Amino acid sequence: MGLERWSLRAALLLACGELADAQCPPRELLRRSGSDAAAQDQFGYALALDGDTALASAPYNGLFGQAGLGAVYVLERNLGGPGAWGERARLTPADIAPQAFFGLRRVALEGDIAVVRRNWDPLTLDGSLYVFERDLGGPHAWGQRTKLDGGGATNSTLAGSAFALDGDRLAVWLLGGTPGASFGRIAIFERHLGGANQWGLRLRFALPDAPVSSASWFTSVALDGDRLAVGTAAPYERVHLFERNLGGADAWGHAQTILAPSPVNTDFGWSVALASELLFIGAPLTFVPGASQSGAVQQFERNTTSGLFELVRQLAPNAPSGDARFGASLALNSNRCVVGAPGDDEFGAQTGSAWVFERDVGGPGAWGLRARVLASDASSFDNFGASLALDGATFLSGAPTRSGPGPNAGSLYVFEVLDWAPPASYCTAGTSLNGCSAQLSASGLASASASSGFALSASGVDGARSGLFYFGLSGPIATPFAAGSSSYRCVAAPYQRCGVLASGGTPGACDGAFVLDWNAFRAAHPLALGAPFLGGEPIWIQAWWRDSGAPGNAQLSNGLSFSVCH
Repeated sequence: MGLERWSLRAALLLACGELADAQCPPRELLRRSGSDAAAQDQFGYALALDGDTALASAPYNGLFGQAGLGAVYVLERNLGGPGAWGERARLTPADIAPQAFFGLRRVALEGDIAVVRRNWDPLTLDGSLYVFERDLGGPHAWGQRTKLDGGGATNSTLAGSAFALDGDRLAVWLLGGTPGASFGRIAIFERHLGGANQWGLRLRFALPDAPVSSASWFTSVALDGDRLAVGTAAPYERVHLFERNLGGADAWGHAQTILAPSPVNTDFGWSVALASELLFIGAPLTFVPGASQSGAVQQFERNTTSGLFELVRQLAPNAPSGDARFGASLALNSNRCVVGAPGDDEFGAQTGSAWVFERDVGGPGAWGLRARVLASDASSFDNFGASLALDGATFLSGAPTRSGPGPNAGSLYVFEVLDWAPPASYCTAGTSLNGCSAQLSASGLASASASSGFALSASGVDGARSGLFYFGLSGPIATPFAAGSSSYRCVAAPYQRCGVLASGGTPGACDGAFVLDWNAFRAAHPLALGAPFLGGEPIWIQAWWRDSGAPGNAQLSNGLSFSVCH
């Protein structure tokens, strides 16, 4: 068991997320709302994503003229056309009633299982969780399997709960407790416990330092395999870690407590995310000089020797804005983290933004900023980034207070993070009869849509020579250009020649250069190899120039690989 408090000063000494040079930003694929969108719905309030299926809640939706019933929409990729996210089903509880606020704060999705929170249940004077299953009730239907309470707990107060679903296991925060004693417990439910497709209560346990009041209403829960993280925001500001089978079979033993870095309220623990050996903790009220409560996220990694999570770095906006609330939402996988900043004021108050960090961007082991993402139609009070979901290369961002149709109707945005890599040199450059060896480099961003902005340069070429660039899409090679040549052909056929260029410079010297804007070439040649480019395609390119008298009468530069952005 570990108890960790780390200093704010130490955190600030860690590298903040800074935008790496020429990073390809995620591509916005679409924006949508519910099929019955109306004012005050707040569509996109809570999100979940698994593969080609997504959940989006509209907790203030007023079906049948009843205010605050709420609904959750099941969306599927390619339903309605390639790239579309069509509405497959609309989920409401079988016992729906006014003021249910169905889908408020949390939804969860794992394979064919969806879990949705109901804020208020008049039958129990409490909240409830509902479990839905795909194909229950017919092909493509999403039928209600069961309704869960706090597992028989007194004052379970699921109305204030957080929960997380992983595989066939559901972890639920129970706010309530015995008055005057302690508040805050965790209930673990498991599928097939008690019968096929049943969700039985495995156990219920208290936090090791459960508060004696229910003041910590906002709690976050993350579940990944046999590891559970529970964050409690102000005024308790800490994250507890539990591990399955620690202390006995099917027990969930307390492994570690991570305390807030500062006695000043930062809402440390407002959001938590787990993925394998990674733990990210949001503190959206963290003070950043010059930006008020801009927010921050602390990244921890598990030490395989001690078994404890240790602070690695703090992520924060590289251009913070006041009250951005960076870290109010998190979405994480093993190589990518998306951080929501719904208070970002780029285009007015509470425009909102999402920040994409990736492993190895900025160097091996680093987590660098890939992009700061804004909605294409961003406007004030959208609160874009208030909710997030991530799976693979796709992420969702909610803007629950975006207007249209009507105020606070809400919207969901779908983004794709392209499989993209920065330009990288490979293969060996040849040496001319004059001793010149050309080195190929690039600046800017290769784009499938821009008409300029990606400059390729082969420097160190023989002066006053003619040459060209050529590229291919079939991968790199390294085969001798000609018998006895020091140059290698580094691009696999078929390939595209980009037109003859003059090196300039001085005859006999190595001061010549070839320069090409690849984006301009692509835009001017719509029938070129690989066109039309969509984004994400890998390209291999090389420079060739005339060297009369050398084997093959020519020389070749090193090779350069790059990816095309959208």
